[in-house]
Amino acid sequence: MVVCDVGDLIDPDACTVNALARLALTSRRLGCVISLAGASPRLVELVALCGLGDVLPVVSDQSSSRAGSPNNGKNFAVSRKNVIPLMRPPDVSTT
Repeated sequence: MVVCDVGDLIDPDACTVNALARLALTSRRLGCVISLAGASPRLVELVALCGLGDVLPVVSDQSSSRAGSPNNGKNFAVSRKNVIPLMRPPDVSTT
């Protein structure tokens, strides 16, 4: 299990949920499951509204590993080149 600390998100919105859902999809493809730690009530509501409560479960602060690595010892890094942009740049033709 990978715990994603989202406690520092100031104003989560649909783009935030989209990015977290993509992160969850990538982690599942790699054989891991993501849980959210420190989620604000607004983020929890948005995740539930999008129907992703089972995909992005929220862990309580007591069971999160905020200062350490995941229990299974796997470490993952996400880089900008692995992130799929939500919108095409204006100079890219779709034809």
